[in-house]
Amino acid sequence: MKRIVRKCFMAFLALFITLSFVSTHGIMVNAVEEGGLVDIAKHCDVTVPQNEGAISNMFDGNTQTIWSPSSTAGWPATVTFKLPADNTKPVEKIVIRFKIENSSQENWNMDVKLGYYVNSVTDELIAKDVKGHMLKNAFEFEFDEPINISHALVTMANPKNGDSQAGFWPQIAEMEIYVADDDQESNLSNLASNAVITSCGNGAGNASNLVDGNYSSLYVFYNGGMSTINGEAWVQADLGRDMSISSLEIAFEKLASDANNFGFTYSIYGMKTTDTDWTKLVASATANRTDNSVNEHLLGVDGATVKYSKFKIVIESITSTGGDPWPAIAEFKIFGKEEAVQDPDNLAWQKTYTYKYQ
Repeated sequence: MKRIVRKCFMAFLALFITLSFVSTHGIMVNAVEEGGLVDIAKHCDVTVPQNEGAISNMFDGNTQTIWSPSSTAGWPATVTFKLPADNTKPVEKIVIRFKIENSSQENWNMDVKLGYYVNSVTDELIAKDVKGHMLKNAFEFEFDEPINISHALVTMANPKNGDSQAGFWPQIAEMEIYVADDDQESNLSNLASNAVITSCGNGAGNASNLVDGNYSSLYVFYNGGMSTINGEAWVQADLGRDMSISSLEIAFEKLASDANNFGFTYSIYGMKTTDTDWTKLVASATANRTDNSVNEHLLGVDGATVKYSKFKIVIESITSTGGDPWPAIAEFKIFGKEEAVQDPDNLAWQKTYTYKYQ
């Protein structure tokens, strides 16, 4: 009997503490929803128009702490969430929460548009667009069919109090991006670190810079400007055998500002060991050296993997106001599954199969 009374008391105490915290600090949001979904928003690379120091407030589980720009000049405001490159799970649901402090703000509303990119292609697809969304309510969108997206974009405009214009600033209290809660990603590794790297530059540059995990080191793979290259400006990563690949990441030099306005256009090709021709996997994607220096490209559908042994990056063009640019890439990652070499006649079967740089 004493044990039962003690359990009831402890349950009541926990509930009391939780309710007290919520009343003081706002609604606390769980990271994992019922139905086996997990929130990955905090792992995103976030771009905001102002006030980068407040980005973490969107992932702290507290609706009373917010991201907001540092001035009212922030209308309209777009916040971009670039999903992590090693996420191969399709997104099922997105939830955005806002903050109101008291009854005088009950009728605060603004236009909210949720968009997204697929494979970093910057043609925005609209998931949901609401005029006059009430800030006291969560903004929720659930995909009819889960979809692999590379970016989510939240655009806010037209602040009102009821039907009248209002003076509050754009804000997001919590951003939640839900995918299936499974262990699919736990088996993924960056396989590029063991690939053999070659290029059109015949040994120019330091090939290890391409796969060292350091975004500040560049692989300048040709000693000359783009206009001096006879044929394609290409880099190849050879894994040595067919492996199960989920996604790719490519990164270019990252600068706070770019006086020469570099713009890259590139394609990525794949090849199996039995192939004689390259298969185009990414067609004429674009990047720059500021806000779009890193792109992720999913290869499988709904988290599935595809088999390839080689990848070739072709830089089709580099636009610049500063002369004839030399081709360079900061980082290339190949996310897939580590697999033992299936050769039972070889004593090394099921040992680690390692390749070194040239």
